Amino acid sequence: MKSNKFFHHLPALLLVGFLAVVMGACGSAVSGTTTGAGTSPTTTATAATTVPTVTATAATTVPTVTASPTKVVTPPSQLNVAIACAGTKQNGYGVDVIHGKVCAQTAANATLSIQVIYCNGKPDPGRALQGTVTANANGFYEWNWTPQPDCKGQPIWAWSVTVTAQLNGQTANATSQGMA
Repeated sequence: MKSNKFFHHLPALLLVGFLAVVMGACGSAVSGTTTGAGTSPTTTATAATTVPTVTATAATTVPTVTASPTKVVTPPSQLNVAIACAGTKQNGYGVDVIHGKVCAQTAANATLSIQVIYCNGKPDPGRALQGTVTANANGFYEWNWTPQPDCKGQPIWAWSVTVTAQLNGQTANATSQGMA
């Protein structure tokens, strides 16, 4: 138990020794004196020789703290979504009486939902348009379905498509509409 007390006080003892050496080097020690006329000079011991010296390893016993971030936080980029793909009549939207196609481009793995509205304002109830889907690793998804328009027996004369993307708490919408 005594050895633990010694090591507990070791930094303070080393500091005191270091200060004594520094003070001795600044001229407080006597380097030699003369005793009377005609006698040879007598050298006395200096204070610096009786004080233990501090080695360079004493400086390493003082802990240093280096601050470094453990996690770099990058703010998420703004979520966007676009209705776009090749091979469609309206740049990402295409529909006729037998086939509907909509493509979305957004962030990778975003959750997507779609709503397609025809002539008289009712959403297409097609099963492929219900619920949510996930964009692929390139942020792309394509819906294909058989349209169920509410155009009262007429060809589809008006339409509106809204795609909603959600990712990391962000939401983005894209809407495309037109008349046939």
